[in-house]
Amino acid sequence: MISVRLPKTLETKLNQVSKKEERTKSEIIKDLLEDYLANYQSPKNAYEMGKEYFGKIKTGRTDGSVNYKELINNRIMQKYKASK
Repeated sequence: MISVRLPKTLETKLNQVSKKEERTKSEIIKDLLEDYLANYQSPKNAYEMGKEYFGKIKTGRTDGSVNYKELINNRIMQKYKASK
C-alpha cells in the first residue's frame, strides 16, 4: 500500500473526475500510473541521443576535433569575404 500527498488543487480535480466518471480515486490513480509506467522510457545518455546522426555528414576531413579553431576561423572569413 502506498500513500500519496496531493496538493489541494490536484485533489479537488481528482474528486471532480471521480464523481463525474463514477469511479474511485484509487481506480483513476492506478489507471494513470499504469499508463505512465507502460510509456516510460529511461533517459538516454548523450551517445544514445546522437547515434542516429553520427557519420551522416561526410566531409572527408578527419582532423575536425583537433583543428576546430582553424576550421571555424576559415568559415568566418569566408562568410566575411562573401558579404563584401
